[in-house]
Formats: sequence, C-alpha cells, structure tokens
Amino acid sequence: MDAHSHAAHDPHHHHDEAHEHHELGFFRKYVFSTDHKVIGLQYLVSGLIFLFLGFCLMMLMRWQLAYPGTSVPVIGKILQNVLGPGALTNDGAGHPGLMTPRSLEKHRILERSKPADYMVARDLAGVLELAQMSILEIHPWNAIVEEIEFPDRVIFDLDPDPAVPWARVVEAALEIRERLAALDLDSVVKTTGGKGLHVVVPFLTASHVTWDDAYAFSRSLSERLARDQPSGFVTTVSKARRVGKIFIDYLRNHRGNTAIAPYSTRARPGAPVSVPLAWDELTEDIDPRAFTVETVPARVARLKADPWAATLAARQRLTAKVLRAAGK
Repeated sequence: MDAHSHAAHDPHHHHDEAHEHHELGFFRKYVFSTDHKVIGLQYLVSGLIFLFLGFCLMMLMRWQLAYPGTSVPVIGKILQNVLGPGALTNDGAGHPGLMTPRSLEKHRILERSKPADYMVARDLAGVLELAQMSILEIHPWNAIVEEIEFPDRVIFDLDPDPAVPWARVVEAALEIRERLAALDLDSVVKTTGGKGLHVVVPFLTASHVTWDDAYAFSRSLSERLARDQPSGFVTTVSKARRVGKIFIDYLRNHRGNTAIAPYSTRARPGAPVSVPLAWDELTEDIDPRAFTVETVPARVARLKADPWAATLAARQRLTAKVLRAAGK
C-alpha cells in the first residue's frame, strides 16, 4: 500500500496521486521498508504502535463481555494463536541480550521435517513485549496452539494487480461471500494494510477439519471462481499471468502458513493497519489507505459492536458435507 497524506482521516475519502508518497505526521521523518522489515525507530515507534494495539485489545475485550461463552473475537483470538516462526529472533537478532520475554510463551511445534520454536502471546503484556522487541506485524497461524493440527478458519486473500481498481476488489470479496453463503457458510472481511482484502471463514476447532481439508476447500472454491471468470481472477503465483487480475491466494491455508492479523500494524509507509469491517461498510467509496495508526483508534472508539461479533457468536462448523459440496 502506498503512503498517503497525513491530513486525511476519513476512510471514505480518496487521495490523489500527488499525496501518495507523503507520510503520516509523526512518521514523516522515518522510513518503513517495503520488504516488511522495520529499519528505523526500533523501540519508540514500535512501543507507541503496540500501545495503540493494546487500546484496540481493551475495546474488543469489552465487546467480548457482551458475548459470554463465545469464541474469543479478533484481537483476543490472535493472542491465542501461534505467531510466525522467527518473529522474535529475526527482528531482535541485532540486539542480543536486550531482554528476556516474561509474558511470551515458547512452544515447540513440528514443522515439515524438524521442530521449531514459536512464541505465543496470550494477553496485553505479551503484545507489549513484542513491541519492545520491535515486532510491528503479527502473522498468526490459522489455529490455536492447543489444537495446532485443526485449523479454525480459512482465508481467501485477494491480492489485486496494481492496475485493478478498488471497486473490482470489493466486487470480488462480495462474490466470494455469495459463494460461501451458497454453502451455508458465513464469512467476515478485513483490509490487509495494502490494496487487497481478506475474506475469512471462521469455524469451530471442534469441526476437526484437517489442514489438508481446509486447504483443499479453499483451493477448490478459488479455482472454480477463476474458471468461471478467467478475465478477472487467477490462482497461479506467476506475476506474468496476474496482470490486470486479482490473485486469489489460497496458499494461506497450508499448515504453517500465516496471514496478517486483524488490527495488526504493517511495517509500511503511512503505518497502515489491517482493519475488520462489517459487510455493509465494504463499498467502493471506502479508502483502505485511510486506516492507519493515526485514524483507527477513533474508528474503534466509535464502534458500538465488533464488526465480526455475530459471525463469531454463531459458532459455525465446517462440515464434511460442505467440504464434499465445495469439491464437486
């Protein structure tokens, strides 16, 4: 996602091209690299950003109180999830002995051929320790650590070619939502901190869906959409074949693969945030570039309910019948 004018606060306002390389107020002097690694203000900026995430966490925990007995929504759920491998060691490698995490758990998980250590944050203290270790992006698995072999969501990552207009990305998300609804599955949507969208299908871990089944389900639905509308969608990674199209990245659903978490900051110019939306908010008038560390706290304060609450409260299951129907 390109940077945009620090004067903008309205998600429905589109900025012109001349403003796209400006940066937000406090961040104007500093650079966030486009390869997703932070290269400046290792401590102060990351601490401030994760204090903002803590604010979001507290707001969402308030909403959770209205839904006792339901699965933990959004940020709370993220904090139970496994964070990506090396998230702490890679970013903290240049600062040996800086700190020893006290609120982060370490879990050893068997990967394809060997075990690896993962960090798990379960509360605000854990998130703040990530900030102290310069972790600006949270990329969780699609499973909680206690049930690591049973994913509890499927993600359809809509990654548009730069030439694809935002209105087309919105249409694509709504198309996937309709196809999921035809299978009696509810879904939610969020921005990514870039030009794309994530359509997420949450379901109970008790569904006991395997990683292979979740991957096959997402692949089948994605490839069918690409066959039905070949001029608009592609499911191959090849950059050459993605020109003017939306890449449906179902590879997020492989065991061990990750996706940016809801309300996570992005280490990109403009300090964008991945923001959960209600479906009725998702229109061509909304500007995903306007969701930043500067604007999102006010959005969260205005919300009367978690945009994903109803879907999460429904505690839906991904059944064998639905998996078979998707594969036909």
